[in-house]
Amino acid sequence: MAIKDLLNIVGRGTEASAPYAFWLAETCGATLTASALVIEPDVPLHVSLELPQTWLDRIRDEASQEAASVLQGVAETAKFRGLSVETLAWKTSTGDADRDAGRLARYYDLTILRQPDPDGVDTSSTIESVLFESGRPVLIVPYIAVRPQLNTVLIAWDAGPTVARAAGDALPLLALAGTVEVLTVDRNETEFRRRSSEKLVQHLKRHAIGAEAKHIASDMDIASTLLSYAADVDADLLVMGAYGHSRLREIILGGTTHNVLHSMTLPVMMAH
Repeated sequence: MAIKDLLNIVGRGTEASAPYAFWLAETCGATLTASALVIEPDVPLHVSLELPQTWLDRIRDEASQEAASVLQGVAETAKFRGLSVETLAWKTSTGDADRDAGRLARYYDLTILRQPDPDGVDTSSTIESVLFESGRPVLIVPYIAVRPQLNTVLIAWDAGPTVARAAGDALPLLALAGTVEVLTVDRNETEFRRRSSEKLVQHLKRHAIGAEAKHIASDMDIASTLLSYAADVDADLLVMGAYGHSRLREIILGGTTHNVLHSMTLPVMMAH
């Protein structure tokens, strides 16, 4: 299935994902919708009755104006590039913002978000919500500038259901890639992993996608190994499953998804 309907969720400080979204829309011949959440204060009724209505109205107006300003900037940048982009201001409340982002993403083929920035906006909760609530894939763009291209694409394969879904969702992008590598990472390559990666290569071949299975033996954690290899081969996109373990376990103990999100230097496409 082709990617024809893209969503880019933007906000103040996360507009850097828009140029990649423009490029991807052009490359796929897709419609791009830029959406900004209008986050209104989630004030309990008994508290709101004690607050001046003018104060609440001012907070709501400021939220609407900020979203409108962000979307106008995206639209003007798109127009300068000769592109057309639809804009959507989505009203929500403080407590429902991430969940509503996930619900909105259900109506698009792929949602583009920016990586969490340790010195800026932390988009972790939005990324997680879209992954868990939408049933759709997410493409995360690094907060540092990257060149948008698909010369080399890597699939982080562990034969699990989440990466199987991610690989299926990524088929339209894999078809555009110059090189596709199916990577397995472990200290020792087992017969199961070897045969599993070869089966995926065969599956991709039936979609007219040439791919090569590769095993990386490493004592480092999986995230570091994947990102180090991606840098070595100058990869343009990493495709992987997200949160194969529980989300709470990954946050507390660390895990591949969590570590990749916070250390990635190339675009990463994830599915859960």
